[in-house]
Amino acid sequence: MIGVSAKLSEQEIVREFFELFKTEWEFERPGVDYEVIIRSAADFGERSNARLVIFYGADSCDASLLRNVRTVCRGNRMLLFKKDRLPIYGSCLSFSGSFDNQLIDEVTRESVTIPLTQREHQTVLWIGYDLWHEIRYLLVEGQPELYAGIPTLELHIGFLRGLLHQYNVEFAEVPPVPAGYKFIACLTHDVDHASIRAHKLDRTIAGFIYRAAIQSFFHFCSGRKSLADLLRNWTTVISLPLIQLGLLPDIWSRFEKYAEIEKTLPSTFFVVPRAGDSGRLREGGAAPKMRAVRYTQAKISSQLRRLLRTGHEVALHGINAWLTSTEANEERVALQNGIGEADLPAIVGVRMHWLYYDRSAPKALDQAGFHYDSTLGYNGTIGYRSGTCQVYKAIGAERLKELPLHVMDTALLFPSHMNLTTAEAKAKIGTLIANAVRFGGVLTINWHDRSIAPERLWHHLYTDIIAELRNAGAWFATASQTVQWFEKRRAAKLRMSAGATSGSTDNLPGLTIKNDLPLQSVGVAA
Repeated sequence: MIGVSAKLSEQEIVREFFELFKTEWEFERPGVDYEVIIRSAADFGERSNARLVIFYGADSCDASLLRNVRTVCRGNRMLLFKKDRLPIYGSCLSFSGSFDNQLIDEVTRESVTIPLTQREHQTVLWIGYDLWHEIRYLLVEGQPELYAGIPTLELHIGFLRGLLHQYNVEFAEVPPVPAGYKFIACLTHDVDHASIRAHKLDRTIAGFIYRAAIQSFFHFCSGRKSLADLLRNWTTVISLPLIQLGLLPDIWSRFEKYAEIEKTLPSTFFVVPRAGDSGRLREGGAAPKMRAVRYTQAKISSQLRRLLRTGHEVALHGINAWLTSTEANEERVALQNGIGEADLPAIVGVRMHWLYYDRSAPKALDQAGFHYDSTLGYNGTIGYRSGTCQVYKAIGAERLKELPLHVMDTALLFPSHMNLTTAEAKAKIGTLIANAVRFGGVLTINWHDRSIAPERLWHHLYTDIIAELRNAGAWFATASQTVQWFEKRRAAKLRMSAGATSGSTDNLPGLTIKNDLPLQSVGVAA
């Protein structure tokens, strides 16, 4: 059992950290003996009989308690944790001398950990940063794009887990891995352009013609597009008048094509509740006009109902839902009513259009009755904005869960963003898949509705990604199913033996209980 001493202002963060590192813990109680105690520098000097006592701290007043403090750095320091890079966003201490090479400063090569006491029955360590500050920063502020590819929060968990191993502490854990699988794959689609006929001679059509007719040619010349794709785009441009007249199929109506690609795999479609509304900004004024969509729910309601009946999910692609609970509820009800048929599942999830979000958004969405949000990702790159592969409770909300968004097609392939080739995009996503296998959790992918249509024609890449996810051992789930599985894990009690799996009566995979034994108890020298 781990005992944690924390200030009242830190307790929400501590609770969430130990929902992600699902092991036995509690806030430290007087008179209780713990195997491990985690404290802040403010508690330095308090006595304990725990086998391992860990102090986290980096304030300048903390440094006066220690010897050998070499550097106090305030923000944006990069550490090396074995073969991984671990960014620290708050203050960080490093120590002269050679104490522990598990966690060192990338530049100075000095250790960020120091043993204060090493006796036969007790070790006291000081870690030179404030863990709870780091976790709060990740879950509230999010990582800058520069470090998007680093699963920072998972590395913090890994470092603490490593200390428990190193100092021979036995502990049980429920890893974020569905029984029988390696991780969860959540396929999602933002429905921004459900019909090209909804656009006449506007900016969207002009951009489409330019990219399909001209940019495609240059992409073909540079090897970024095949001859077949080039010819298909040119044919589409020539056929555009017939498409607009309804004499040929609408090329941006891709619901059936996604169902064909995904076959029996479930996915989640995020749908805008109304046409012609660009929304507004928190500080006042209207959002850019091009944020408004042109399609109406009436045109796609039958397709949405068909998706729902075949195992897919429909969720809200919010306009102003992030601003107030009233607007969030209005948009949720508008989408639900637009689909029709009361026997269909309720709209419980949301992702904001253009990923609009701020600190106040979770509370508004929570009060409006949403079960989950999946907005926290990047428009311009891929990776871990919150530093995690796991679903977590949004900070400041009572119930709302955050399903992190890890991969967006436009971020990968748009010239204004990462501008990757297909091969480069596969390699980048391959790294995230490898991390999902390593850490468990979920890999959330957003492939826009028109991305498998001319002029983008990114369907080959999407098909390849699905195949890679299958080969890596993913359980495919809708956004709601993913969140439900994590809530099932949150409710779990660590009372099962090593390697056991929980039974499941909810059509979700079970949980695995992992028991980590001290090295010396399994015949390995410590």
